[in-house]
Amino acid sequence: MLQFLEKPKNPPPMPGNPKMCLASMGNYLFSTDVLVQEVVRDAADEASAHDFGKSIISELYKRAPVYVYDFAQNRVAGQEEKEHGYWRDVGNIDVYFQSNMDLAEVDPIFNLYNDKWPIYTASHNLPPAKIFMGDAGAYFVGFMIAIATLLASYTGYHSEKRHAILAPLLVMAVPLYDMTTVILIRLRNGRSPFEADKNHFSHRLVDLGLTKAQAVLTVYLTTATCGLAALLLHKVDTGGAVIIMLLVGCILSLIGILETTARRTIKK
Repeated sequence: MLQFLEKPKNPPPMPGNPKMCLASMGNYLFSTDVLVQEVVRDAADEASAHDFGKSIISELYKRAPVYVYDFAQNRVAGQEEKEHGYWRDVGNIDVYFQSNMDLAEVDPIFNLYNDKWPIYTASHNLPPAKIFMGDAGAYFVGFMIAIATLLASYTGYHSEKRHAILAPLLVMAVPLYDMTTVILIRLRNGRSPFEADKNHFSHRLVDLGLTKAQAVLTVYLTTATCGLAALLLHKVDTGGAVIIMLLVGCILSLIGILETTARRTIKK
């Protein structure tokens, strides 16, 4: 270290890059004897601010060799490029919250689950458990809960109206349409079906010219229409159930046709 400035308004640029400066990350390693000597010296200095940054770090390099580690050159095994150089100065609640979200993301900016770079502690804690079920897993759980409710409320294994168990398919018709079309779009574009993007039904409606409020209202109304059809299943016979299922299928097909036609018109 050749110089240390405590929070300057106009920090000098780093060598070779006028757009960046060298900044302390607040992580220090000391020899015990050196640190004790500096703290004792500072305590005896009546003119000192007795501040670690202003009084200790900024003066130590004048009396003892201080070395700097360039974090920008740090490389960790198994780390992706987006994780390179990750660091946050947690100085307020908002940054603290966002830092936690960085680690909790499905595809985190900084991955604690990197098995090539395990983090060991005295208590041998492992990274916290994370459950990410995705569309398929979330829908599966929802279907199971809905089916159990229907079995207990509307029908039974020996009932003549066992087709009422199909009600979750109608209630979830729009989400299922959304999931299916998103997967097809991702596969068509040569991407993983599990990769997050903005190709969901509501996003596509906004791309077609609807406002966000109109897109949400469209999704709600379509879902409500399919849900109302589901309420009729336990009141009709098998033939009526087939008709209801066909009506919902026609609604989804109509949405798909309108979406495709509108997108082709926009491209022209």
